[in-house]
Amino acid sequence: MADASSVVVVDYGSDTCKAGFANPEQDPFVVTPTAVRIASGDSAGAVNGEEEKFVSPVQRGLVQNWDQLESILHYLFYDKLGWEFDNEGSVLMCEPLFTPKEDRERLTQGMFEHF
Repeated sequence: MADASSVVVVDYGSDTCKAGFANPEQDPFVVTPTAVRIASGDSAGAVNGEEEKFVSPVQRGLVQNWDQLESILHYLFYDKLGWEFDNEGSVLMCEPLFTPKEDRERLTQGMFEHF
């Protein structure tokens, strides 16, 4: 069993995503917008003056785009919290009230498959 300081707590919402290690005396380690960048054309297109837009995979507490949420979680776990491949830790996911059972099952399945 992992000790409490290595357990990651994630709270994703429509506006922000908070993540950190399970320590009640510590604020979340990462607070970031729940948004992903969509660039038109190739990835360098936004740099050359083309439009880029940010979209949120979560609307009113419900996940609308699971691939985008997975991208945000990957960024949090590996880039910000320092996870290493094949050496991942435990995760506690917070979710909004009245989350449909299907969404809860899909989130659980995705966490087991990808993290």
